[in-house]
Amino acid sequence: MDLHSNMRSSLPVTSRYLSTTLCWVLLLVSTIGTPTSAQSPAEQPLETGLAIVYSADLEGRMTASGDRYAAALFTAAHRTLPMNSAVRVVHNETGASVIVTINDRGPFAAGRVIELSHAAAEALGMGRDQAQAHVSLYRAAAGETSPNAVEPMTTVVGTPINTRTNDTTT
Repeated sequence: MDLHSNMRSSLPVTSRYLSTTLCWVLLLVSTIGTPTSAQSPAEQPLETGLAIVYSADLEGRMTASGDRYAAALFTAAHRTLPMNSAVRVVHNETGASVIVTINDRGPFAAGRVIELSHAAAEALGMGRDQAQAHVSLYRAAAGETSPNAVEPMTTVVGTPINTRTNDTTT
């Protein structure tokens, strides 16, 4: 046998070896960064940590979004989530959940991920004896809003009008 025939016979083996190796490498690379649990990426929590309750002294004060804080609304403060975004907050110990609207910035203490209005905290089961709880934050599904979401408002010549009912507010 000459040198060329020997190279031709080894070429298919090398090609098969390379293609098999390449398949394994691609398979390994494709699994990097994929969730290891049965949950889809949309069901993975955005964040977990401690939730606290707004101080009662903040009632009526201006929030970072320009709204006034109202303890009866399902609102919350978060450091980085977009203003007016809807977030599902799940109490990790009880499984209770609530949808809140982000309208303020905070909390700024280490380990705390969200500051809830009194209404949202009560819906999660955080009573007077529980000022904080371990929670997970999830993106709210499309169309989900907090129960007391602020109605979209339009100002026409200085008069606020509720766009859903066309009523003026006083």
